[in-house]
Amino acid sequence: MRSRVYVEDDTLKADVGRATVVDLPPEETTRRWAITTSQWLMMSAVLHGVSRDAMMAQHKANHSQRG
Repeated sequence: MRSRVYVEDDTLKADVGRATVVDLPPEETTRRWAITTSQWLMMSAVLHGVSRDAMMAQHKANHSQRG
């Protein structure tokens, strides 16, 4: 499950969808940690029913909440 709750145009909104957590090879996980801020948790997932680009455009952020 992925979700995001936010305020837009003075209205509380929520996006909810499905995702599956996936294991990446250790080398890829290490590469990704090296190019990001290590204080943030990282989860690799396949999104169902929405492309990565569509999610990024809608969410206006590079993360979603795990529910």
